[in-house]
Amino acid sequence: MNKSPVNGLLMALINANVLSAQQGADLQEKARTEKQSLLETILASGVSARQVASVAAERFGLPLVDLTAFDTSDLPLDQIPKKILRASNALPLYKRGQRLTVAISDPSDINAIDGFRFSTNSSIETVVAEAPKITQMLEEALERQEDLNEDELDEDLSNLDFDVDEDASGG
Repeated sequence: MNKSPVNGLLMALINANVLSAQQGADLQEKARTEKQSLLETILASGVSARQVASVAAERFGLPLVDLTAFDTSDLPLDQIPKKILRASNALPLYKRGQRLTVAISDPSDINAIDGFRFSTNSSIETVVAEAPKITQMLEEALERQEDLNEDELDEDLSNLDFDVDEDASGG
């Protein structure tokens, strides 16, 4: 069997004695064969999202945030394409100048962080949050944004004033 390099988050969980080296290798192989993210596989194995987030924050020296302190209506979602938001399981929390703060469940996911950096042309500051809470809040925020966009479109359409030229309509 080919040995894949060990993911940074997985190594942090092994070093924190949350997982054994064998469990880590098994989970990494399972994620690969089932074409699932390693984080999803770790969480499905019974490791709590809170424990994963705590270990990640400590290992990577990042703050651990409670997403319930944020209002979904204030999130800068318009800065990032929805495809990147959903694929990365990361949540932009706020933007100040050219600095975007993003909650992420796996700080070793450089591709997600780079996706945010390139799509926003901003420097990215990461904080750690629990994966299921990021997913839930992201879906709620995107749904709210879609509802607002529909309401704005309905309002714009209701404000249109059509002049009908009766001679041109054949009447």
